Amino acid sequence: MTDLKALQYTCMIVMIMLAFFATTSHFFVVRKNRQYEQSRLMIVAALLILAIHYLLQMTFKFREQGDDVGALSNILFYAPAAILFSCSQLNIQLNGKKRKKHIMMGLIGYCLILTTAVCGVAYYNSLHIGPFIYLVNTFNTAIMFYYVWMPYNEIRKIKAKLDDELGNPAEVYSKTMRIGSFLIYIFAIISPLFILSTKLLFIFGPIGLIIISFFVVSFTALGFNNNITEIIDEMGEEKNATKDNEEMLEPRIESIEESIRKWKEAAGYRDQNLTLATMTRRIMVNKNDFTNYLNNKYEQTFRVWLSDVRTEEAKRMMIENPDYSNKLISIECGFSSRVYFQRMFKEKTGLTPSEWKKKRNL
Repeated sequence: MTDLKALQYTCMIVMIMLAFFATTSHFFVVRKNRQYEQSRLMIVAALLILAIHYLLQMTFKFREQGDDVGALSNILFYAPAAILFSCSQLNIQLNGKKRKKHIMMGLIGYCLILTTAVCGVAYYNSLHIGPFIYLVNTFNTAIMFYYVWMPYNEIRKIKAKLDDELGNPAEVYSKTMRIGSFLIYIFAIISPLFILSTKLLFIFGPIGLIIISFFVVSFTALGFNNNITEIIDEMGEEKNATKDNEEMLEPRIESIEESIRKWKEAAGYRDQNLTLATMTRRIMVNKNDFTNYLNNKYEQTFRVWLSDVRTEEAKRMMIENPDYSNKLISIECGFSSRVYFQRMFKEKTGLTPSEWKKKRNL
């Protein structure tokens, strides 16, 4: 059992180091995002729960009392840690009632696990709870599947939104969020299979350390990408602005339109990393006012409106400079790539840039 204690000790140290890394990285993020920082706290809490778990495993030697006792201990700590890891992703992607709903589902699921475990201990007057361990593991498996599917589904939706409205930067989102999340979710799904066997723990334990480390590092990397975190933040702001959509006075509308006109004249749309926050800072308009303006006048989000602006500019440029290549036009108009420009142009006009020019004899 010396090897088992060494594995548990290693796991505890790695969890503490990752928690320290995730915590201290907060101080190096230039532009803070509230939802992201909440998710960071969830991840740190999950890591500390795991660290405490390994400490208790070494202290009370649960695994040495039998695979069933060790598995029970694992489930009681792995389940809340997995819920926190999953909720850290859902917290970024969802707002309001949906987020609360998923947190509530986790609490209900964990209460079922605890209740079953307590009933088993009371019935057998021992940590060896017989067939109750399989029922506990069944609830644990159900929680794992639920908290794997929901974030995956939401990440898929938000990636599609970013693809539609932004282009290449969504690839950064994909790498920092989807890969790390995918690995830890796969590990969570198979965890109910190997926690019942000490021998399998020696195989999957080190793999789990690598996966969790990659997940924490990839999540931390997301925090340093101001463009992506601002986009995630602005999605929430736009949802709230839509709910609280207020009619604007004509003088205020005229003031905003004048600011936009000057911004267009300065070719502000060329900035490929433009976000709602940077846009409103440059034209010196309040974010809520600007979002309400877009909702009232165009019934569009900032991203859709911006792609319309860039597409119209591309049309103007193709008329004035028919010899310009698609690559050059995509750069001059702020599209993130030639391929994205062509895709967006066809979505907006129903024609490719070449077909559009040919139709106008350019």
